[in-house]
Amino acid sequence: MCFKKAPFISGIMMSLSWLSIVFHGFYSHQTTAKPTQQIFRAEIVSLVNQNRDWISVDVKNLEQTSASKLQGYYRLNWNSAPDVKPGQVWQFSARMKSISAIANQGGFNQQKYFISRHIIGRGSVRRAELIQDNPALVHQFKSDLVVVLSKLANGDVLQALLLGQKTALSDERWRHLRQTGSGHLIAISGLHLSVVFGLFWVIFSKLCKPFAQHNYFAYRAVTLLLPLVMAFIYGYLAGFPVATTRAIIMLFMVVVLSVFNQHASVWDRLLYALFAVLVIDPFAILSSGFYLSFCALAIILLVATGRGAEMRSTLESDKQLDQASVTNPTNLAASENAHVIWRKVKHYGMALWAIQWRLALVLAAVQALLFSTVSVHSMWLNMLFVPWFSLLVIPVAILTLCVWAMFWFINLLGIRIFGHDLVSWHESAELFAIADALLMPFSALLHYSDYLPYALLTVSERQAGLLVLILVIAVSGYLIKQLLLSQLAIPWISLARQQLFTAVRRLYSRKTLGVAAVLVGSAGMLLAFILTNTLPILVAAEPAIKSNLSDKLESGEYKLSPSVNSKLHPSEFIAESKPFSDWQLHVLDVGQGSALVFEIDAQAVIYDTGAKYGDSFTYADRVIVPFLNARGLSHVSHIFISHNDNDHAGGLARLAMLYPQAKIIADDESIKADFGKRVSPCSGFNWQFAQLTFSALQTL
Repeated sequence: MCFKKAPFISGIMMSLSWLSIVFHGFYSHQTTAKPTQQIFRAEIVSLVNQNRDWISVDVKNLEQTSASKLQGYYRLNWNSAPDVKPGQVWQFSARMKSISAIANQGGFNQQKYFISRHIIGRGSVRRAELIQDNPALVHQFKSDLVVVLSKLANGDVLQALLLGQKTALSDERWRHLRQTGSGHLIAISGLHLSVVFGLFWVIFSKLCKPFAQHNYFAYRAVTLLLPLVMAFIYGYLAGFPVATTRAIIMLFMVVVLSVFNQHASVWDRLLYALFAVLVIDPFAILSSGFYLSFCALAIILLVATGRGAEMRSTLESDKQLDQASVTNPTNLAASENAHVIWRKVKHYGMALWAIQWRLALVLAAVQALLFSTVSVHSMWLNMLFVPWFSLLVIPVAILTLCVWAMFWFINLLGIRIFGHDLVSWHESAELFAIADALLMPFSALLHYSDYLPYALLTVSERQAGLLVLILVIAVSGYLIKQLLLSQLAIPWISLARQQLFTAVRRLYSRKTLGVAAVLVGSAGMLLAFILTNTLPILVAAEPAIKSNLSDKLESGEYKLSPSVNSKLHPSEFIAESKPFSDWQLHVLDVGQGSALVFEIDAQAVIYDTGAKYGDSFTYADRVIVPFLNARGLSHVSHIFISHNDNDHAGGLARLAMLYPQAKIIADDESIKADFGKRVSPCSGFNWQFAQLTFSALQTL
């Protein structure tokens, strides 16, 4: 009934039903949150993380027999693990538990991350026995390629570009990518697949050109389908993340519609791709890449379609002017060619700039909302990086991969050429020397990003929300401008309103109207922000000010002017008092351990720091620092340590490095030895700040 009478409601009901069915198929087995010991046979899918003494792997349970359950994965931590490779089959005895996770403001939502990756359980390996060490061909191919690429200076970037594997990227490399806003260049997405498709389209078009005159339909089908197959193989090696899946679907639609000469607008293809991605994987909405990918593509299509129509009209008008002005017919063709080339170069340069600054603004707002950071220099750096990767790095890396794959298959089949095998070529990294050299300028700019001012700004949740709302107002202003300037008839608008729109179109130019709409919206948002941030503070502060005002007046801390009548109500003296100091206590969830944050006048005092595990994981990085950033607390005055156990002081070194001005209050001798004069003893400690007094009641 809804499908016939209310298709929009029908679509909502169907989408909720499909999402519920898929979720039930993955997680219906979870009946308890208590850890249980399980024995199961599983295949290693991927290596997620590797520390000094333990690894983290994703495995696929091969004993899952219920047809009602969809295939999910387990995330296992494995202490003192042997040499583990994807594709191996192991018999595990592991302590398994549900994917529940800690939840803190601004912190990493691990449960959402697990659901987006189809991880249905996590656990710790107690015992394991290798059953089968015969990985699939694709796993063997990727493992051998990783060994070769690891010999190169930029092998970590090439692994991400060619295989979608980012485990080799160091923390320093990740920091540089975040500072420059260039992380999208090493995440296989529409840019990479478009370059691969275009590269092989050019190759196959040249190779098959002699056959075009015999059967043009077959020529067109072959030259479009073969590049699509190569792009599909490339996406398969990357594991089909959200951005790759979206790009493959759109390429498939473009190819099919082009082969059969069917027209569909770019926006139709984008919506079809969005629909297909959410049908295949409804949990894609929990992935940040989903929003970044579709927002970026929408901006590119919006600019490209408008610029394309503008370029065609400009070239046509210029051609008519040239024909009218050129008197010598022999010079007309040369003049047209030179003019067209110059116009196209200028157009593509302006289009690149238009796309880049829009991408920088919109994605900065999305990045601020998702990750609480903004890359200031991403705009001009991507103006350099995107053409460099599109024209040189990606094509050379892909062609080199094809050559290396040919030698790899020759060695796999045991084929000998002129009595010699090609093992040296298969194991050598010299084939990728050119691609590695092309990445040298990229790596150099990443390294020098440490010296750029304000390389990476941290924004609070309130600032990120304000940035997003201003962006929404700006987009709304743009859409209103387009509506007012539209020449199309709008049946549901009255004649008087149409006349009003006509008068507005005559009064304002396009740029003036757009700027006015954006400025008015931004001013309104700024006023709303000031009111919503000032009034709650005054309302919360008034009772405390009233209750303490008489004491403050008697002590002389607040002074009244002689002209003020002393019989007035205390609330009328608020303007004469000092600013009110509000404070809050936040108890953070750090698993087994403790971490408390006192928030006082945009400053923070930390009590205990949570635990540290391995070389790379600390609750200070995972919980405390994101919480401080989300709250907009950039200054930490004191760090108190109750005692030097790992679950209470594991993140002290990290916090001490990030906040060098913070004083450390602890009695442990090892802490005093590590941090020297920064440490003050707890014995006799008494410190008063604002309305709080901190005292050490007992030392252990």
